[in-house]
Order: sequence, then structure tokens, then C-alpha cells
Amino acid sequence: MNVRNAILKAADHIEKNPDEFDFMAIGFPEPNCGMPACTIGWIGSFLGKRASYGVTGFSEEVLGVFALDFYERMDQLGGNTWRSEAAACARALRQYADVHCPATQPRHSGIPANITRQKDPDQREAVIFSQPGE
Repeated sequence: MNVRNAILKAADHIEKNPDEFDFMAIGFPEPNCGMPACTIGWIGSFLGKRASYGVTGFSEEVLGVFALDFYERMDQLGGNTWRSEAAACARALRQYADVHCPATQPRHSGIPANITRQKDPDQREAVIFSQPGE
């Protein structure tokens, strides 16, 4: 499952199970286990992450931003009620998916659509672009 779909699944789950959403509950529960989780926790859960994986590290690795930056983006989309109201959180998550993980990525001129980003072999911050399969 890709990140966009996980965000949308998290939105659906939080909307249908408001008692399983708690901004202060951290971790990655099993779906439908009855345990509450935060927004990032539900996204991670639908991507197969479990309790041993940190929410902050997950946010950086998978969402591409620090958790606090994710929260600020959600505030911009859903006001401050998304942290306490499941329905507002679900709406903000859907907007987040549309804005930050669109279904179709825009093509940048000069860069073919089949190019993928990868870290260089020494795991430095630099990024190399390569054709799939290389």
C-alpha cells in the first residue's frame, strides 16, 4: 500500500471508529483491535508498522517531514479541531493526501516520469536519480 492510500484508509478508519482516535496515544496498533492511536499511528498501522517503530522516525521516513511539521500542515488544512475531533481529523487527512500526496504526481519538465529517487551508495544526503531496475 502506498502512503496516500494509507492516509485515506486512516481517515476512513478514524471517521468510522472515532473512539479509536486519540491525538495523545502513540504507537501503531493492529487495525480493529480497539486500541486508540494518533493520526500518524493509524497511517503507520495501515502501512504495516508496529509498536517497536517510533512515530517520529516514521513521520520523517515515510511522510518526509518531522512529526511537528506534519501537525502544522494538518493545522493549516483542518484548523486546530482535528486534534480532538475524529470527523475533523478525517477531513484534514483527506485534504493532506490531496495536497501532499496527490494521486497523480505532476511531471517536471526534463525529468522522465519513470525516474526514481534513491540515496547514494554511501547513504549520504545526496540523491541519485536512476532508471527502475538499475
